[in-house]
Amino acid sequence: MIPENEKKTVLQMKRSFNASREKVFNAWTIPSEIMHWFGPESCHVIDVQVDLRVGGAYRFKISTSTNEETSVHGEFREVSPPAKLIYTWQWENDPDWENLMSIVTVEFIEQNEGTEIRLKQERLPNAESCGNHEHGWAGSFDKLDKYFNE
Repeated sequence: MIPENEKKTVLQMKRSFNASREKVFNAWTIPSEIMHWFGPESCHVIDVQVDLRVGGAYRFKISTSTNEETSVHGEFREVSPPAKLIYTWQWENDPDWENLMSIVTVEFIEQNEGTEIRLKQERLPNAESCGNHEHGWAGSFDKLDKYFNE
């Protein structure tokens, strides 16, 4: 249960996919696969860099529907294939994120016919950002589902 004072800065989502845990984990961590699904429909990924190890960095460069470019980056704190990832998350060139880094935890839960992703993103700067990230992750999940069903 999320304490009341943290509800506006913590996001939790679940989604099931018709793919093995290994396949879902790989889609989440291999740059060439991330390019296909990361971000909502209004965005597309221009570049992905991933150093998949504890202490390793990642950086995603994204273009929005208005042709603006932005990047998100962070560092892996836990890498447990194919079960779990924990990493930091910080948007570049965004005043709300200047002195803030959120924490993303992704669990890959094996199910009978596939995998459930349980995502938790903590320390978001405000309620608006939490809503924006919910939209972004929901769109990403939609694109990931399409990617597995192509």
